[in-house]
Amino acid sequence: MPEPSERFWEDLLLFIDEGKVIPVIGPELVTLEEGGTQTTLYRWLAQRLADRIDLPCGGLPDPFDINDVVAHSIRRGDERDEIYPRLLQILRQAPATPSPSIRALAGIPNFKLFVSLTFDSQLETALSQEYHGQMPRTISYSPNAVQDLPEPYEDLLTPVVVQLLGRASSTPDYAICDEDLLEFLHALQDAQRRPSHLFDALRTNHLLFLGCGFGDWLARFFLRTARGM
Repeated sequence: MPEPSERFWEDLLLFIDEGKVIPVIGPELVTLEEGGTQTTLYRWLAQRLADRIDLPCGGLPDPFDINDVVAHSIRRGDERDEIYPRLLQILRQAPATPSPSIRALAGIPNFKLFVSLTFDSQLETALSQEYHGQMPRTISYSPNAVQDLPEPYEDLLTPVVVQLLGRASSTPDYAICDEDLLEFLHALQDAQRRPSHLFDALRTNHLLFLGCGFGDWLARFFLRTARGM
């Protein structure tokens, strides 16, 4: 992919200044420090999840992610529903300090809507620190608990974080594997479960994808879903 031109950056800054950019945050942007080096939170979670459920790493790819751990666990006969509370317990043990990239993003003015494709709370914490303890409104979508923006995008007065693939909990209301991801995307295409205010905002503003390492087909599928096509 060619390097963005100077005109691209000029346009991006102009759109941000006018409040016409919505950042979409993926798991690769969420990092933590371990042993003096930075690693992604989700790789850290995958390693500890494999240890917690006694899953040998020999059969996993290098590097492996949470989806790999879940897939191998199911193949050996484990129940998927048992993984969600284990993962929540591990996440609560992770360092609470937001990564430098997340803190920098939270400090950019004129972002009033953040769409997160992660299930952690780093972005929420960073925004709270930026706004001196005032917690942003956080909306967690799931196929079984449809939530939308409280009002149209243009009327938002304080930052809102939408966790489009759910928020970590003890129940299977957040995406931890490819099967979950497809279920969420299928629900988002359903007119009865589609958050209309959010989709209006995604369709009429510029989307800035950060740390979203989707495969090509999945990225296109998400974009079509977000744009309501």
